[in-house]
Amino acid sequence: MKSKSSPGKDDRITIKIDKGMWKAITKEIRDHPEWGVKSVSEFIRHAVARELEAKKSVTERKVLEIQLRPRLSRGDSRGRDPEKPLG
Repeated sequence: MKSKSSPGKDDRITIKIDKGMWKAITKEIRDHPEWGVKSVSEFIRHAVARELEAKKSVTERKVLEIQLRPRLSRGDSRGRDPEKPLG
């Protein structure tokens, strides 16, 4: 008797999807042989991997805050502070 932790012939699990989803994926695979996808399970594995990479990418992004000052006109370029009122 094999223990559950020992590697078996195939180290995968089964996931159920709606029949409509299966039909839609099957149609897309059939309509797009250039994708090189041979089965619904292969399509789903690729889709999940892309989704995980996208989620990982979003969490690794950093937001930079850049404060812009108003652009100086030619008349203001002689050292006048554009933040101060004229006069």
